[in-house]
Amino acid sequence: GGRQIIPNIKEEPYIPLSLARKKVKQVLTDMVRMRSEHLRVCEEMEEIKEKLTRQAQEQVQAYLEQVQLEHRELEEVHFKHLENLKQKVMGQQQQYELLVQELEAENVDLTQNLNTKLAEAKGTWGLEKQRLQDTLMKARQQIKDP
Repeated sequence: GGRQIIPNIKEEPYIPLSLARKKVKQVLTDMVRMRSEHLRVCEEMEEIKEKLTRQAQEQVQAYLEQVQLEHRELEEVHFKHLENLKQKVMGQQQQYELLVQELEAENVDLTQNLNTKLAEAKGTWGLEKQRLQDTLMKARQQIKDP
């Protein structure tokens, strides 16, 4: 049968059961405490992570709002500058239109003046031509009838 194992005190020291139970209870208590501490640290780390995430989101949101504000301000400046340029161009365009109207009116006057002078010159030329023809006829007549 059954062989009974008797601990060899020289090789395996004897630990009284009460002490072993006390140590096991102490180890279990330490494990429960360590688990509780571990959970507390994990929870604390999660809170820190959430806090840092919130802070990062707030910083990004603040930066985004700042960039949007600066963009709107720059856009306003550019639109004002564009409006000023547009007004300046419109003013210059009106000046050019007036100048064109003045030049067109002057051109009409000059054309009328030219036409009048041409008509006068034609009339004068007609009279001069007639006088020259008359002189030529008289000269021919004199040559014929000396």
